[in-house]
Amino acid sequence: MGEAIGYAQRQWRALTRYVEDGDLAIDNNEAERALRMVVVGRKNVIVR
Repeated sequence: MGEAIGYAQRQWRALTRYVEDGDLAIDNNEAERALRMVVVGRKNVIVR
């Protein structure tokens, strides 16, 4: 329980920013999807 409370306290600034600005997304799924193609492409490259 203490770890969860500590995590919430460390994320407090981001949480209050999200609550104050309704245009912000709660997650970063869109950014992760955009980067996934870069990462997948990197795995397919053979480096010698």
